[in-house]
Amino acid sequence: MFVVVESGFQSPYVPGRFRPRKVDPVHNAVPVDRVEQGESATNSAGGHSSPGKSHLIQAYENIDTAGTSGRSPILAKDVMSSPVVSLLATATVQQAQDLFQDRRFRHIPVINDHGQVWGIVSDRDMLRGKADPSAYRVPSAFDPARTLIHPFMSQPVLVAHPEAEVRGIARIMFEEHVGAMPIVSEVGKLVGMVTRSDILRVLISHPDFDQWV
Repeated sequence: MFVVVESGFQSPYVPGRFRPRKVDPVHNAVPVDRVEQGESATNSAGGHSSPGKSHLIQAYENIDTAGTSGRSPILAKDVMSSPVVSLLATATVQQAQDLFQDRRFRHIPVINDHGQVWGIVSDRDMLRGKADPSAYRVPSAFDPARTLIHPFMSQPVLVAHPEAEVRGIARIMFEEHVGAMPIVSEVGKLVGMVTRSDILRVLISHPDFDQWV
């Protein structure tokens, strides 16, 4: 149900291998007392952290454990946005910036001439690219109207099929730090999009809400 797409090629999603993570080593760490479940830890400023797990983390975990009551699972096709506004791989940075500004999007999928997912670009990519073009290997004085979005889009892209369960999508989005997941057909064509907002909308509007939280 979940696939990784890179340069038009699909491969099965393997948890923990979607995007390599590099964590800097920690030196001279100060030991702290263990916090028991239900307790809150006092921070260095004298305040308190949220108890145990945050509400957001708990909500995502509750989604992952939902569906054990015998009810039919909620699928991607039930909550996805469709049709999806997308950009061709030949689109310019200016075209992407205009879409983000006019439509208030946070993520826009990038497709090839056949409608297959090629990448994804976010509003943060645009902001970072404007602030530090060198990070995207483009000239510091690049012209948005003449520069393609290819250097700014993210690859590989984690996608799902319409029959994927929303609880699985929510879990993977949380674990992989993904803000949106394109929904594709068996041949990789873009058919929808599920975002964090869609997940939260299900949480507060689904008739079986009491089974989710």
